[in-house]
Amino acid sequence: MKKIMRLFVAIFAFILITACGNSSNMKIEFMEDPKHDVTKEFTYKFVGESNHFYFQTGKAYYGNNERSLLLSNFKVKDNVKEGSTFSVNLYFDDKLLYGGMEVPIQKPKDTIPGIVIAEFGENNEVDEHGNIIGESDAFFETTMTGFKTSIRLEAEYCIKEQCTSEVFKIRYLK
Repeated sequence: MKKIMRLFVAIFAFILITACGNSSNMKIEFMEDPKHDVTKEFTYKFVGESNHFYFQTGKAYYGNNERSLLLSNFKVKDNVKEGSTFSVNLYFDDKLLYGGMEVPIQKPKDTIPGIVIAEFGENNEVDEHGNIIGESDAFFETTMTGFKTSIRLEAEYCIKEQCTSEVFKIRYLK
């Protein structure tokens, strides 16, 4: 009976240790960002996570002719090496909206300064062939119903000259 009890305790301890040590099971809480938010309304509210990074503020708004997008509060997980760099690329339907800004990481578990993706404006007119008249971008060309399938956010994590790309998994809250 003692052997069975010891085995049970050992298995329970192993499960507890491996479950607690797995950072991919971390619960990312949504965080408001009043400093960068241009509207209090939103159609979609979301957070995202990749292997080494996460963000806590994701909002998209589709109004009659207005659109707004906000991604901010990017954070570093504890599995990132000090002195590495981070950059992010945001695509809609494989068209680049934002990218290229490389930020050094000072220490793990920090907020990544300077990474705020914000877009706000009105839809442009469409001609008889469906072409947009005037200026547009990858976000403004999306639709409310196609937003979730068109967005793709990629991080590039570099240690010295070796870089890896990772796609953020987005979790929608509304």
